[in-house]
Order: sequence, then structure tokens, then C-alpha cells
Amino acid sequence: MSKIFISPQTGEQTTSKFSKTENGGYLLSELKEILSLEDLQQLQSFSEIYFWGNKPNSKSKWEKIETGDYILFYAKRKIVAYSKIIYKTQNPKLAEEIWGWTKTEKGEDVLWEYLYFFEKPIPIEIPFKEFIEFADYSENYVIQGFTPYSIKGSEKINTKFGDIQKYLESFKNQHIESTITYDFSSSGLNLNDLITTRFTASLLTKPFVILTGLSGSGKTKLAQAFAMWISESKEQYAIVPVGADWTNREPLLGYPNSLVDNHYVKPDTGVLDILLRAHNDFIANGKELAKCTPYFLILDEMNLSHVERYFADFLSTMESEDEIKLFSGSDRFAELDSVGAPVTDSKIPDKIILPKNLFIIGTVNIDETTYMFSPKVLDRANTIEFRVTSEEMERFFKNNNPVNMDVLKAQGKDQAPSFMSLAAKENISIDRGKHKDTILSFFETLQEAGAEFGYRTANEMTILVSYLVHFGLLESEAYDVAIMQKLLPKLHGSRSKLNKVLPKLIALCEGQYPISLEKLERMKRNAEENGFASYAEA
Repeated sequence: MSKIFISPQTGEQTTSKFSKTENGGYLLSELKEILSLEDLQQLQSFSEIYFWGNKPNSKSKWEKIETGDYILFYAKRKIVAYSKIIYKTQNPKLAEEIWGWTKTEKGEDVLWEYLYFFEKPIPIEIPFKEFIEFADYSENYVIQGFTPYSIKGSEKINTKFGDIQKYLESFKNQHIESTITYDFSSSGLNLNDLITTRFTASLLTKPFVILTGLSGSGKTKLAQAFAMWISESKEQYAIVPVGADWTNREPLLGYPNSLVDNHYVKPDTGVLDILLRAHNDFIANGKELAKCTPYFLILDEMNLSHVERYFADFLSTMESEDEIKLFSGSDRFAELDSVGAPVTDSKIPDKIILPKNLFIIGTVNIDETTYMFSPKVLDRANTIEFRVTSEEMERFFKNNNPVNMDVLKAQGKDQAPSFMSLAAKENISIDRGKHKDTILSFFETLQEAGAEFGYRTANEMTILVSYLVHFGLLESEAYDVAIMQKLLPKLHGSRSKLNKVLPKLIALCEGQYPISLEKLERMKRNAEENGFASYAEA
């Protein structure tokens, strides 16, 4: 019977080592000079290898490992991935080259030289409480270093599920956000896990998300990474830089050519193409969102022009679900061939709906060349602010792995059905009444300053909180995110106006909503120093 070993990703030292060899892996060709002839013979059928090491004091555990045993990777009270052992060896030279020497608590220098190699880890999410119940461990059982799982626990899993593999596969693709986090780290992206979770939950709540904040903090990279990761092909997403000269809808939707009969001029941005693909897929699947393919439109530097001017059709139909009229009259053809004849397979319909399987992400920078968003825009989106902490900057300098977006291509395509199921509000519990008291307390406080919100905001806060809790956040953490993303973006004005409401909001957030509290205190500071403040900052 195969055995189970638990490898923890805890502590700065272990996490750093983990990111090198478990997340990213190495090409076998990169390590040929360090591996022994026997190692190379054992690993020759694998072009990419993954491995981990034990210190000398864990040698006895390492000796118990055999080919075919399972390694479960542990972090934050969850099993986050699993793999199967393919080989083990003792190789101080490899350990020194990859990780270097490590000091023990006694000040001794040691190498993590007892190595075991395994298949590419597969992301899963198993609540640790559920996993340890098979072994009859106490609820407060703590993983301390590399740990063999009890034989009794493995036997129970085998008895109940047939074998360990079937048990592990039953958890695959259940929690999309943990899979995203795991895969993103392998690409070298320096993204905060919470930001990634907030982004995913926001897309599911409503398919219009605005990413704002510090320039160069990863806004566009996150949007691009997610679209690349979950899409099976490049035809599912488009990254479109917004022009400062966009004064109408033509850069998005094109226009009918009044000089040539039956000719519709498509924009060279590719927006209409992806809109039509998403529209056709949505209609072909009977408008059942859970069955659809996801499509992504990323509008980079969205506020270089007045958003309301070029994006008005989208903003309106997001709520009304009316059709977007492309032209009046009979069908027109999208393009002409080299002799001026219409291309018959590129017919443009006279109107389309904004399909629910099209997810729109806008990135925003704030400076003297950009425009502020109106309440109409902010009310229809989840707005996520990007800032960089000193700890994140320190981690950036410690991470020597170059960003490689190519490794994300179609990596999460198997997650698309799960993502669309959640977007259709399947397998998610949403109880509006449960959140009434918290949301109402903020409504009444904002009402005093004439900045109260409507039913749409209250409803979307409820949905967002539900997704965030589903993804593992505590309820208080989820409220904090919802307040930050749905309520605070609409706060702006003079010091005299904001002084009526900011102190009361700060009092509501103190002790329970740290993200929102930090933002409110920053806005209060800006109002006092500059006489004006808004959510958006340079």
C-alpha cells in the first residue's frame, strides 16, 4: 500500500526553498552537471523535474519514502497540492547548488541533501481538519516539519475511496482560487494571494472589474495572467490599450461604412471580434452561463479618455440587458476582399446583447493625463486598489525567478467549467438577510453625508462576501474587502464634506476591518493636508 507524507510550506525559509523546486521545477538539462550518472538514468524519462530535500535530522523519515508514495503539500491549515514519488537520492552537491547551506537552531550549517523527486504537483484544496480525521488526529494537530501520515489514516482512505489517488482526485478543481495561486507562483509573478482571491471573487460577482492604484504594481499583469491561464486559446481574450483620442464607441464597436454598401468597418482593436465570439457562444449554449466558454476584454489605461463617451453602450446594457444596436437596416458585411467584394463569412448582425460570459477588466492609473470615473461607472464595477507594502517589496527583491507568462498558457483551462458554474451562481450559498445588519450600519452612516448606496450595491456586496467566504476568508475579512471595493470608491470631495463622514466610518472599521480602515485614514489625511480627497490616488 502506498504511504502518504506531508511536506509543509511554512516559514520564510521553507517557502523560499519551496518556490524554487516545487512550484517552478527544473529542466533536467539544467542539472546534468550536478546529478550523478545514476540520478540521470533514473530521471531520464522526465524533461522537467520537481524535488524537495530533508535535513540530516529527518533522514529516518526520508528513508521510509518509496517510489509510488504520495507527497501532500501543506500550507495555512490546508493541503494545497499533491504528487507521487518517482525517485530519491542523497546529493549534497545539488542541495548546495539550489538552496545553499542552512543554519539550524543550534547554529550548525547543514544541507537539505536527502532529496526526493516527484511528478509535477497537482493543485487541490483539502481542509486539513477533514484530512486528519482519517488518522484520528486531534483537531489542533500541527504539522511540524516533514511528516509521515499515519498508516491507519491511509488504510481508512483506501477502504473508503478504493485508493489514495481516487481520494485526492475527488478534490481536484473544487477550489479555483487555490489553483490560481499555486500556478501563478510558478510563473514568477509577485502577486499578493489575497489580491488574486479578491480579483477572482469580483469577476464572479459581476463581470466588470476595475484595477486601480500604484503604477507598475501588477494590475495589467494580473488581468493578463488570469485570462491566459483559464483560456484554451488566444481567441478568448484581448488586451486593448485605450487611446487618449477615444471620444465615441467606434474603437470598440466599429461603424457602418456610409460610402460602401453592405460594408461594416470593424475596429482594429479586436474588441468587436471577441464580443461576437462571446455572443455567439452565449447564444449557442441557450444563454446558460454554466455551459459557456469564458471570454475576457482587458481595457488597459481605461481612463486615458472619458469612459462614459466610448463605453456608454456597455455601461447601459450591463444593467438593462438590452441589445447593443450596431447599425440600422439589413445585414452588412464586415470586410471587403482585395477587389472590393464582400467577404460572405464575416457577416455582422445589426444588434447584439452584451453576453454574460464576457468578463471586462479595466486597469486605471491616476495622474494629470487621466480622467476620474463617475459614480455611474464605479457603481457598476468592483474596484480593487493595488498598493505595495514594504514586505512585498522585500519579497520582490528576494525572488530571483524571472517572470515567465508563457507557463500560464491554458494551464487552468480545466478550471473554466468550475469558474463558469460559480459565475452562474451554482454551488454557492447567497443569503441576503444574513448580511443585513452589517451593510445597513454602513448605509446609515453614509446616508448622513448624502453618500448612501442603492439596492444594486447592497446586493453585489452580499454576493461578493458570499464568494469570498466560499474561497476561505473569514466573514469579517470578506466584509472588509466588500467595503473597500464597493463603498469607498465613491467617496470623494472637499475636506468639509468628508469630515462629516470619514470619522464615523473610521469608528465603524476600527478593530475589525483593517484594509478599509487604512484606506479611510489615508483619505482623511489627504483631505486635511490638501483640502480634498478621493478613493483614487496616484
